[in-house]
Amino acid sequence: MKIVINREVGAFNLSDEAAHRYLRMSGRDGMDSESSATLSRQFAHQYARRSDPVLVEVVEKMGPSASGDDACLEVVDVPATGWRLLDVCGIECVVSDAGAQSVSTSQTR
Repeated sequence: MKIVINREVGAFNLSDEAAHRYLRMSGRDGMDSESSATLSRQFAHQYARRSDPVLVEVVEKMGPSASGDDACLEVVDVPATGWRLLDVCGIECVVSDAGAQSVSTSQTR
């Protein structure tokens, strides 16, 4: 599975052009720049949305120009389960989430 992460100090942030392209490809045209910032915040805080196929495609096709201010967005491959994002000063990396699997197992018993 592919997800989009931020590799720079700052925050996950789409450029205006990338946000508009994402909205166009998702069938949701006509947003202003304030709404574009809202879209970036949603992706920043809702990690599950980082695997959105349209988002992944936009970042892959646009490369560095998909990144907004204080961001360096990158598409990475992750396993379907057993991982989480670690964020240090905005720099994100994927880490194993073995502890979450054992918690899930104990909750289902």
